Amino acid sequence: MKKGFVLLLTLLFALGTIGCSNTAPGVEENDDTVDTDAPTVEVCSIEYLFGSVEDLNTYITTGSRDENDYAFAPGTPLEDMPEARVINARGYRSVYEFFTFDEAAFDSVEASFTFTESGSIIYRYYLDNILVMIRPAETDDLLECYKSGMTTDLTEDDVLAYSENMTCANGHVLRENADCSVMYRVVDGVKKTAHFIINNFYVTVNGTYYSDAASLSEDFNDFMTDQDATAFSSFFSDDDDAFSNAVANAKSSKTDNE
Repeated sequence: MKKGFVLLLTLLFALGTIGCSNTAPGVEENDDTVDTDAPTVEVCSIEYLFGSVEDLNTYITTGSRDENDYAFAPGTPLEDMPEARVINARGYRSVYEFFTFDEAAFDSVEASFTFTESGSIIYRYYLDNILVMIRPAETDDLLECYKSGMTTDLTEDDVLAYSENMTCANGHVLRENADCSVMYRVVDGVKKTAHFIINNFYVTVNGTYYSDAASLSEDFNDFMTDQDATAFSSFFSDDDDAFSNAVANAKSSKTDNE
């Protein structure tokens, strides 16, 4: 998907995000890979969309309302954006502080922020079929962050302990690490999402965001073998070294993408 088409979708998406919706975290409302018992979260807000990661970062860090400072026209007019100080007051870390990647390597890129009904903030980054969500963690309990705002009775007893080559058709799996614990949500035997807390921010990675049930497995394999997506896919890797390096890199909180 190329930029001109992306910008059109950006505007339509921004106009369509007004109102309430019940969606599983990190997936679309009409995602066929989500079982009907999946936890949901209600968000009543506008998603303020930008045409690149850098454009979102520019607005939040500078507060500029000069269109010349942006590579792409935002999905919402700059004059209608909440002031940058309001965003920063809720906490902000660029996605580049957790992941090293080149957004130019992706055909379709969008970035956004949303205020939830409870007053917190969520940052979303759409990179082809990948969705990354970042928000300040209200607690250091991973399961509680995952359940925040949801209607679910998920408990620690429902979460399986990770082991290499384990099989899990549908459910949740916890992978322990000295620096960070990662919880996977497994759908049809595929690690659909990875959830973790690093440096007081709760992060969700979905490597098959737009995939339907029929293409989920194949798309996940593509995600895992895409060199441009390594910073994200390593969190799903069964290779302990790759996984540990991904955690260590994210925990180092780099301030740029070099």
